[in-house]
Amino acid sequence: MKIYFDGCSYTYGSELYDPKETRYSKIIANKLSAIDCNFARIGGSNRRIVRNLIEKDLSQYNIFIIQLTKKVRTEYYDGTDWIGIKYPNRMGMNKFWEEYYRDIYHDKYGMIDKEICYHAIMNLLDGKKYFILDIDQCKKLVEKNKARKGHPNEKGHEIIANYILDNI
Repeated sequence: MKIYFDGCSYTYGSELYDPKETRYSKIIANKLSAIDCNFARIGGSNRRIVRNLIEKDLSQYNIFIIQLTKKVRTEYYDGTDWIGIKYPNRMGMNKFWEEYYRDIYHDKYGMIDKEICYHAIMNLLDGKKYFILDIDQCKKLVEKNKARKGHPNEKGHEIIANYILDNI
């Protein structure tokens, strides 16, 4: 059995000493005697998650566990690569994106875009076994089990894993 996981730094296992062995995707895969296929990316957007589902051969996976991320993130194609945009970006961003988030972007847009991505994922996974959770759900689950920068610690990943296992 193969389980498809996607999301952002929470699903990736940021701040864990050994993320590939202690993140919630690995815990779930181990408990279900399955292969952990984790496509999460730090700073990943919901649009990237949808694009991944479109670009991959989904027939090889038995279960899909998708963690939606922050609504302000997006991506664009520069003609060669997909470039992820996460706002606010402490490292700075180019003038276009600074102006976009200052003058154009609105939280209402972000909420609707997240809803569009959610429904696109449901449509792409129609007829398959899947579970979708939101980063805000994850944050509530791990409120007291965070690493230094706010990501789930090992106990937090166990909590998320058990929550998902209880709901699939």
